[in-house]
Amino acid sequence: ELHHQLVQKPELVMAEDLKDISIKVSGCPNSCGQHHIADIGFYGSGQRINGRMAPYYTLLLGGSIGPGSVKFGQPVAKVPARNIPDIIVKLLEIYRKNRKEAETFSEWVGRSQKEMGGEGLHGEVSVAGRAIQ
Repeated sequence: ELHHQLVQKPELVMAEDLKDISIKVSGCPNSCGQHHIADIGFYGSGQRINGRMAPYYTLLLGGSIGPGSVKFGQPVAKVPARNIPDIIVKLLEIYRKNRKEAETFSEWVGRSQKEMGGEGLHGEVSVAGRAIQ
């Protein structure tokens, strides 16, 4: 479903300036999908809504791996599974609008977190008019 929805946005999926952004999604919280080292990572969980379990994912931002360095993404929000495609699109749009020249996604996330007084991107991304929490 994620792939199907993202390919509907070729201006993002095929964009040269976004080609180095890694997105990793895993239903497992045990890092099997390496979500913790992705620019945008999600790992599965559940949340009880009106007495019933609903599929949720924890959103991690700012992970990276390079020669001699590893940076784990920081948890930002727990989000409904169905909102993941919209959240990814919104994050990429915000990044494009607010990044500095030659700033990687991970660097932008780190700078944004500092500039927002430790609040990071909490509430910055909204889906269907509601901020992600």
